[in-house]
Amino acid sequence: FVTDRAFSGDFFVSDFDGTMTDRDLYIMVDPLLPKDTPDFWQMHLDGHITVFEVLQNLFASIRGDEKEVMEIARRGGLDPNLTSSMQQLKDAGWQVVVASIGSEWYISRLLAERGVDVPIVANPGELTENEGLRLTKPVGSPFYSEIAGVSKAAIVKAAQATGATVAYAGDSRPDFDAAMLVEPELRFARNSLAEILESDSIPYRRYDNWSHIAQQLLALS
Repeated sequence: FVTDRAFSGDFFVSDFDGTMTDRDLYIMVDPLLPKDTPDFWQMHLDGHITVFEVLQNLFASIRGDEKEVMEIARRGGLDPNLTSSMQQLKDAGWQVVVASIGSEWYISRLLAERGVDVPIVANPGELTENEGLRLTKPVGSPFYSEIAGVSKAAIVKAAQATGATVAYAGDSRPDFDAAMLVEPELRFARNSLAEILESDSIPYRRYDNWSHIAQQLLALS
């Protein structure tokens, strides 16, 4: 995203599920999963599989067509003021970059429905008839992570290497390393990420929704 688009300004690197939306897609897909689907998250917590493998196995278990999957994805509660907030940030010199260990497949569709065109760094995906949403790792990407597919910290570091000011927002444990790379006033958190930061007395800014983050950034500009 740094080299393929001409841009001069600051960067706001944002998680997608649970940050731009109210809920993560993986939480909502139960209606499209077979009743005997294993508890992949518990397998991860027990140390048997990586966080990428959790999502890969869960998404592969989905049994539904594009219409059904996207109907559920829309229930995630994408910020209703996303489009206008994006434009305000752009006008103020901020380049938004979406950083997600979810799939570019649904993220790009949801953003396109809002007319939003920003760089998306996420795991590739393809909806298939018999293998669900097939999630693959972006091997060869400068932001590749063996554990998660995408390294959000690597994205933040790349943005910082341009000399720009960089803000980060996330809502869960996979966001921690990236969040710790930015200044406290540019670190936005809620949900489990906020709980982790608070447990270690690490300063951050809390947000209610994504447009709330945008307003806080605009106030700093």
